[in-house]
Amino acid sequence: MAFSHDDTTELPPSDNPRQRFFGPSPERVRVDIAGISDPGRVRENNEDHYLIVRRRRSRTVLGTNLPAEDVPELNEDAFSLVIADGMGGAAFGEFASRHALRTAWELGLSEIKWPLKIDPDESREVLEKLTAYVELLHEALLDEIRFHPELEGMGTTFTLAYTVGFDGFLCHVGDSRAYLLRDGAIQCLTRDHTLARTALDAGMTIDDEQQLKYLNRVLVKCLGGKEGAINPDVQHFVLQPGDRLMLCTDGLSDLVTDEEIAACVAQHSESEAACRALVDLALDRGGTDNVTVLMGKYERDESEPLR
Repeated sequence: MAFSHDDTTELPPSDNPRQRFFGPSPERVRVDIAGISDPGRVRENNEDHYLIVRRRRSRTVLGTNLPAEDVPELNEDAFSLVIADGMGGAAFGEFASRHALRTAWELGLSEIKWPLKIDPDESREVLEKLTAYVELLHEALLDEIRFHPELEGMGTTFTLAYTVGFDGFLCHVGDSRAYLLRDGAIQCLTRDHTLARTALDAGMTIDDEQQLKYLNRVLVKCLGGKEGAINPDVQHFVLQPGDRLMLCTDGLSDLVTDEEIAACVAQHSESEAACRALVDLALDRGGTDNVTVLMGKYERDESEPLR
């Protein structure tokens, strides 16, 4: 069959295929990561739950006659640190935080795309996905309450950090905090969704210490709380070699100041030891609540790829 010029359709000019389909590999990062949770010295049960996940894109040669140095094996890792502090009395708080993380795990298994390379478009997509992710978790808890009215009043905080190379993404609801520790300094990356924080941000003064403590314990936003959209706080940040990313529940942050956290972490080079020391510090201050600490220390990976 012959085609005349009129039978053909002119294709639009294509984008640069290298820019469209390929990009630079993320900088290789070595992460020392750990997490510890303790019920504390007062409560019998632990309403805190946490999850640390590594996602890996790997490339392994199953057969070739090329020299091994031509086709080195490659692993690219991404990490998720997730923390949830339940509330609701009896065993309801424990159920709420556990159910939120279990649902988060199940949703992760059905994701269409796992972002392991970050560019501006991918960054926006990750933030949109995190927002949708948390809205689905919120709806899952509300469904449980609708089916089981006795669970009315339960809820949970939810703070998730996702890191790819030195790119970090944060999604936050409640008062479980995320901190960045760099060169001995500490920065809180999250804003507490409490009545106290809302009042202070509005310019109100709270002189009564007992009233401040009470308002600090009243959440204005949590998973499983009020009906309607949850609108989590989301952000993209960039880590540097030597940085530590820490998540914790208020069992730590209510008893230990930011400056004390930074001083304690500076004494420990390994994440597990730093987590243990922070938990012990909260217990020494009375351990009035469950206390959970997660930490990742990020360094450049200077090792050679597997060959």
